[in-house]
Amino acid sequence: MSNLIPHLVVHDGAAALDFYAQALGAQIVDRHTTPDGAKVVHGVMLIEGATVFVCDDFGDMMGPCASRSPEALRGTSVTLTLSVPDADASHRRLVAAGGTSTMEVAEQFWGSRYGKAVDPFGHEWAFNTHVREVAPDEVKAASDRHFA
Repeated sequence: MSNLIPHLVVHDGAAALDFYAQALGAQIVDRHTTPDGAKVVHGVMLIEGATVFVCDDFGDMMGPCASRSPEALRGTSVTLTLSVPDADASHRRLVAAGGTSTMEVAEQFWGSRYGKAVDPFGHEWAFNTHVREVAPDEVKAASDRHFA
């Protein structure tokens, strides 16, 4: 495992693990549920070689240790960026599986094809494919023009 592991809190852990397997090609490594099987306490998946944890939102049941889903928080401030061989195909796959495109994939001034989509559980994913080298001064000039 890497030194930094994202932990995604969702409103339906079982459905989320199934979605990530379909939409992102995630390999589900482990899945621990509550005794009744209704909620995922701890799921482990590999996406593009990276470990990601998934669990259900248990609301206030966890007291001060509560982790909340993007739906409960009405949004997320985190984008999970995947470096992939084909950003266009990865973006299309997530959207076809039920995600919503928030930024169509296009060539960006920093030398990548890049786009974003939100999954049905409220997490934002960015897909990045490096396509060309761009000198730092060119990136700065293009950034200045973009944000002018």
